[in-house]
Amino acid sequence: MAVDTSLLARRLVGTHLLLAGVSGSPELAMNAGEASELAGAISDLLAQYGWAIDPKIQAWANLVGTAAAIYVPRAIGIAARKTKAAGNGRAVPDDVLKAAAAAGGIH
Repeated sequence: MAVDTSLLARRLVGTHLLLAGVSGSPELAMNAGEASELAGAISDLLAQYGWAIDPKIQAWANLVGTAAAIYVPRAIGIAARKTKAAGNGRAVPDDVLKAAAAAGGIH
């Protein structure tokens, strides 16, 4: 089964957003262009070695990735709002909040 590079790129963006939010390191956030390039390189490597991802594993990865893409930006937004409301400053850096907002998690 061929790798869906578009889906993989979206998963990479979401995963890196999660890492940026959890670590408080906005440098870990990945933009769509970077994710697309990395997804293409991963796909090319898999093709060169004739490796394929088991469809059942891919289905689970898609479920987890989709859930993370939906809920992680929201969780980052909730944490930032609660921290700000408590007057403790901002626990999540502005760059991470902007990336979460761009992903649809902060309204």
